[in-house]
Amino acid sequence: MDILASTKPPLNGSVPSLQNTGTSADASQHHGTAPSEPTEAGAVAADQTSSSTARAEELVNQLGGQVSRLASLVGTNFLCLSAHIREAFEDFWAETQNVRHRKRS
Repeated sequence: MDILASTKPPLNGSVPSLQNTGTSADASQHHGTAPSEPTEAGAVAADQTSSSTARAEELVNQLGGQVSRLASLVGTNFLCLSAHIREAFEDFWAETQNVRHRKRS
């Protein structure tokens, strides 16, 4: 039974019946199987879809791993660079203070 088959209300104002609209029956008569039984073509299509979905999920997982490694590498390099910059600035500041104290003495 397809309750939502018709979205328009009946013109005579009566309540629509819950009779079968023929879509499920037509499908089962056309294929010779019950609507709940999958056909071979449907099973193959479902297998292809599930394998495509699994492959897509695997590719997304691999891409996520690569992005994670890249972010980790960038973060590590940034920390190393900032440590070098800090050390260079500290050396510069120490030399500046040394020159200042020599001029005063």
